[in-house]
Amino acid sequence: MFNIRYPTRNIRRLVEVQATFVRYGFDFLFETTELRRIRSLMGKRFRKAEAETLQLGIPERLRLIIQELGPTYIKLGQILSSRSDLLPGEFIRELSRLQDQVPPFSFDQVEKVIRHEFKKSIPEIFLDFEPQPFAAASIGQVHYARLFDATPVVVKVQRPEIRTQVESDIEIIRSLVRLIESTNGWIRRYGLSEIFDEFARTLDRELDYRNEASNADHLRRLMMPQHHVRVPVVYWELTSERVLTMERCDGIKINDLKALDAAHVDRVELARVFINSLLTQLLLEGFYHADPHPGNLLVDPDDETLIYIDLGMTGRLLADQRQALEDIILSIMRRDSADVTRIIMSIGTPFQKVNERSLLYSIDYIINRYLEVSLEQIQFATLLKEILGTIFRHNIRLPSEYSLAVKAIMQGEEIARQLDPKISIAEIAESVSRRIILQRLAPENMLDALRDTTREFYRLRSVMPRAMESIIRQLAEGKLVIGLDIPMFKWIINSILVIANRLVAGLIITGMLIAAAILMNIFSGRLGTFFQVLGAIGFIIAFLLGGTMVWSVITEIRRQERSKKEEL
Repeated sequence: MFNIRYPTRNIRRLVEVQATFVRYGFDFLFETTELRRIRSLMGKRFRKAEAETLQLGIPERLRLIIQELGPTYIKLGQILSSRSDLLPGEFIRELSRLQDQVPPFSFDQVEKVIRHEFKKSIPEIFLDFEPQPFAAASIGQVHYARLFDATPVVVKVQRPEIRTQVESDIEIIRSLVRLIESTNGWIRRYGLSEIFDEFARTLDRELDYRNEASNADHLRRLMMPQHHVRVPVVYWELTSERVLTMERCDGIKINDLKALDAAHVDRVELARVFINSLLTQLLLEGFYHADPHPGNLLVDPDDETLIYIDLGMTGRLLADQRQALEDIILSIMRRDSADVTRIIMSIGTPFQKVNERSLLYSIDYIINRYLEVSLEQIQFATLLKEILGTIFRHNIRLPSEYSLAVKAIMQGEEIARQLDPKISIAEIAESVSRRIILQRLAPENMLDALRDTTREFYRLRSVMPRAMESIIRQLAEGKLVIGLDIPMFKWIINSILVIANRLVAGLIITGMLIAAAILMNIFSGRLGTFFQVLGAIGFIIAFLLGGTMVWSVITEIRRQERSKKEEL
């Protein structure tokens, strides 16, 4: 599986990755010669899986491998944990448990990074700076500090050389993805390359802390109208690609129920505020915190304010994607399976023939099965996840943005139900969606829409006469060219050419057989013997050519049958 050519600088990292897979019992992925090569390069550090490790399930061992391999693989695992339409539930559950916790790096390295970024030492920038980090992850670690005006802040510092390691890992994984897709036709329909490319772009943005700072500023502006929701302030003058300085926000972890109760926090109201803020981000604003796990959510016990921290992973939904998600939710609440199917067909990409009626029946069954219970009992995220899985089984691939959005909803629902087991996520979602509809119908938004339509009409009014004149002139001169974009056009033309060539070859071979038969029978005497031999040779040649052509047709039919089996 891993027998690929890599640049020399990636060989060491590749061997580490392979050895880690072997240590957790995945040596069946490698050939014997490959295992010997890994053993010779790793030396004493090479060891096979212990009996205790092999007793663990494959999903759990895969999670442990990913966690050990570091930031690139952890981030990839977190992205894959959102793809409930692609992976079985047991893998999703394990990947959702991935923890990005590693030992901290030294304070000397922290000082070097800060000096490199700001050309100043720590005492020249901060009044106080705690050498010991209070949190460490694979990409960076966070320190408490104070500015010269005594303002408490947190400073996130990136690990030295982490970008080099991540780029090396990205190169290795990209090669593996290409290999898997080239050798497994059925895996191509999963859109693995597209998923990985999106992941690589996300991780590249996460390595530049200025993107996280921008995300925090954007989310803070969006959440300002929301009561009891806060996002820390960014100090841009002390923020760079590898250092991020933000307002220090202390609070209780949102899943620390004992501490919340001791502080007399209203958990029912907190759950409602949290879900309302998350759905507002998703459905109203189209920009959302894509990793709302308990470590990224704090509660200020003084005013019961919810605080979003760590904006490294965010998601965006375009206006049409946001509207489609809103319409799906409203249609689910109305039990309108036909409308849900219509929306899915409009936003999805079929990778094989789709039986639309079968899809409709499947979605109708899911919706009615879930909505037979009360709103309080509906596992809303599970309902959406099951619909996503059904869509994929019916040969439709949705944009990855929807999977990330559903992952955020699933994480949010899990936290909200810990705070308030009776919370109705579906009811809040319906309320937010109806608020959005009312917003669309607001006079100012209607005026905006009318203004956009009018502007487009005037633009077309100035363009249409010239366009029509150009078309009429080309038509009169016989120069009008119409372009058609026919799917798989080249493949169709090539297939027609192959068929035509075979027909021509068949006619030629038939003519040769007839000519040979005539030569073998119409002449007699000494000259006749010559023509009979010539006819026999021609007959043999024609027979061999005909046999070759028949064999090529049989081979082509078998190849197509194999391709169909691989796709299935």
